[in-house]
Amino acid sequence: MMPRTNRQKSIQQEEAAAKMIGGQRRRGSGSVPGLPGDAYGEHFLVECKFVNARSFSIKVGDLTKIEVAAFTAGKIPLFRFGFATGDRIANEWVAFPAYLFPQVVKSR
Repeated sequence: MMPRTNRQKSIQQEEAAAKMIGGQRRRGSGSVPGLPGDAYGEHFLVECKFVNARSFSIKVGDLTKIEVAAFTAGKIPLFRFGFATGDRIANEWVAFPAYLFPQVVKSR
């Protein structure tokens, strides 16, 4: 079933992020203090965002929030974002701090 509401699209994106990292979706993400990220796994903590537009701004505060939460938990922060087209989120990207790039590449 294709998601119709923004909440349904958000849950779909979070579930895809969890699958991508071999982890779990954080139920109640964003509404439960002390439980950061939308998805988490053994090595990663993921924050997900999407918009129903052709562009959006990434705020330093959003990146800092997931970075601090990830490092507190001993994980690598990932920021997954995409652009909704109709009932689905398309053109998704994943970003992480550049200083971690050598570590991520080396682990392959």
